[in-house]
This record gives sequence, structure tokens and C-alpha cells, in this order.
Amino acid sequence: MPSRPVTLFGCLMLAAAAWAFPTSLNYIPSADHMERSTVRVELELDGTSTPFSGDPELQVYTQVGITDRFEVGLDWVGVNTDEDVQFNAKWQVMPESDRYPAVSVGLLDVTDRGPLANWYVVASKAAGEEFRLHAGLFDDDQTRGMVGAEYYLDDRSEVIADWTTGPWAYATLGYYRDLGHGVGSLLYYGRCNTRDEDADFVGLNVYWEGPW
Repeated sequence: MPSRPVTLFGCLMLAAAAWAFPTSLNYIPSADHMERSTVRVELELDGTSTPFSGDPELQVYTQVGITDRFEVGLDWVGVNTDEDVQFNAKWQVMPESDRYPAVSVGLLDVTDRGPLANWYVVASKAAGEEFRLHAGLFDDDQTRGMVGAEYYLDDRSEVIADWTTGPWAYATLGYYRDLGHGVGSLLYYGRCNTRDEDADFVGLNVYWEGPW
């Protein structure tokens, strides 16, 4: 079943603005990162036409900021179906500046396929006061391009879109809302590049983030 890239792939600041997911957008990784000594716990329902119809998959994601530019995560995917535990990591090799984007490299879905099975490199850059743009490459036995954008509606909500190239990858569109007290939610739609009616899905993600 499709899920966010910290668990599947699968497919893939403004100082005053709310970041939907410093680890990823709807689906693809971003170059942004968790802050040092912060932890994020996410619950997601996805894989079906709505998060509460059919037999949606339950995913549990965790992410921890280890240093100012390095984070790791451990995810429990398919909790209610074909469960699996996967590891991921991201290092921001270059922070964002006025002229240059932030650049990060990372690993996804580290399981029995080997530590370098799914790698990526991605750049992220603010474009004015309302947009943030993302682009990069992802490799899961084939090299895919990925692009994404965030549009800030206000300081607590935004619209997010991303796309990964190639068969069985996804284009997504989502709405994020900061609910306050470290809690946020994301509702998004994923459309598979390979036209299979059962592959399209809607995901609902709710998370808490705070110090550890």
C-alpha cells in the first residue's frame, strides 16, 4: 500500500511559516530537517479511497533530531496488515542561504534489502514569502526525479503538492493544518502514474512533535 516516503518508497522556510513536514512533503523527502532534541510521532491511515473506508493501512512513524542537521527515524508500517519495521536517516549537507537551496542526502526503507537500497538527494528553497520549492533524485533500483511545492495560506496552514517520476510512483495534493500545542494534521490524495484504479488513495496523517 502507498504511504509516506519515510516508510515505503514505493514511489518518493520561511521563519514565520508553519512547516508541514520537515522530513517530507505529502510523499517525497524534503531537504528540511528536524531540530536537535525534538521527536515526532505520526499516525497515518492510507491506501484506500478514503481513510475510513475499505481496509486502510495504519502506519506509525517516528523521527528524532539528533544534531542540528541530522535526523533518524524508525517506522512501523502496515500495522494492521503486512507489518514491517523500517529505518531512515537524513543529513543536511548544506543549509539554505539567500542564494543557494538547502541540500540533503538520505536513506529510506532500510530493511533486509540492504543499507543503500533506497537513497535520495534533494534541494529545498524558499521562493518569495508564500512558496517553498523542492527537487531531487530518488533511487529504488531505478533513478527517479521528484519535485514538490508548498504554498503557505497563512502561518498555520498550507497546500502541498509533489510528484515522483516513473511507473508506480505518485503525484499528490494535500492540505496541512497546524492544530497548536505541537499537533498537526495532513489530508492528501495520491494518484498513481501507472493507471490502476486500486492504486490511487487518500491519506490522513496526524502527528505530535516536541522536545525529548
